[in-house]
Amino acid sequence: MLKFTYFICIVFWTVLTMEAQDNITHFETRADSIISGYFETGHFNGSVLIALQGEKIYQKAWGYSDLDKETALDSRSQYYIASVSKIFTASAVILLETQGRLSVYDRVTKYLPELPACFHTVRIHHLLSHTAGIPTESWDWRDKVNSDNSIVMEFLMKQEELEFEPGTKYSYSNNGYVLLAMVVERASGKAFDAFMKQYLFDVAGMDHSFVGTRNMDIDVSHVIKSYVNGSQADWPLYITGPSGIYTTTNDLFLWDQAFFGNEFFNKSKVKEILAPVQIKGKDQFYGRLGWGILNINGESYAGHMGGMFGFRTLYEHRIDQNATLIIFTSIGDLTPIMEIRNKLTELMAMYQHGN
Repeated sequence: MLKFTYFICIVFWTVLTMEAQDNITHFETRADSIISGYFETGHFNGSVLIALQGEKIYQKAWGYSDLDKETALDSRSQYYIASVSKIFTASAVILLETQGRLSVYDRVTKYLPELPACFHTVRIHHLLSHTAGIPTESWDWRDKVNSDNSIVMEFLMKQEELEFEPGTKYSYSNNGYVLLAMVVERASGKAFDAFMKQYLFDVAGMDHSFVGTRNMDIDVSHVIKSYVNGSQADWPLYITGPSGIYTTTNDLFLWDQAFFGNEFFNKSKVKEILAPVQIKGKDQFYGRLGWGILNINGESYAGHMGGMFGFRTLYEHRIDQNATLIIFTSIGDLTPIMEIRNKLTELMAMYQHGN
């Protein structure tokens, strides 16, 4: 009787495994159909990773890392993720808080005393949530080749007033995240790129990720080129904090699993990080301590989008379903990234509901 029961269990498990594999194969076919339509018309060149319940069910690269040489993209291809870098900068700040090296309620001038007097009311949490009123500039980054964070500080040092009282408005600020990168350096005593590697990338197992700096000694053979209107559009730029990170889809997934698997912060801290900042009692689309936050039809999403040069990046984690979508592309606005995202998330929902 025991042998018969064991046999039945094996048969049942085999059938379930075959059905699951058939479902994944069906999912891959449908995802391929979506993306190939854009690739074949010249509207996609990049990489996609999809995971459900912590398991990758789709990972593929379409196109070339160098359009001129027609070097094929692969799983090792490293993209400049632009503003998706902000979630790492925010996490570095919170990590320093857990280490007792700073508080998000500290004034930014505690670490950057050289800032003008008008910055005295700005707290670190204001920078994290884009509610600090940091002045902005309207220059074209292509005119700032080889620039680093010092150019932003030079601009801010000339300011006599903030755009608004901290905490009273939401206004997306790249400059605020430059200041956060500098706070990380002052509070930790380490260069920003070194801190990120030691305390974030290495811990998550992100062996193919780095912060771009002027004097970096890193193998860049897998860094891909980006294009705008068919012309290569990469300019040496070393602004860190709001951007500056290069990574692969797989490395970003490792980060995703480490963060939501509470390897960096416990559950209560993650919940606090992802709570939307409020202005006059109204939730904004950004977390109080970093990250982009969305609620669509009762489902909570956390992540970020980014765009610089010809790179367009999207990373989102569907919190309630533990589902992850990562899209990296390199041909600028030729790629309708949100349109592709919507089709893939619809497919993910169908798969989760067994359709």
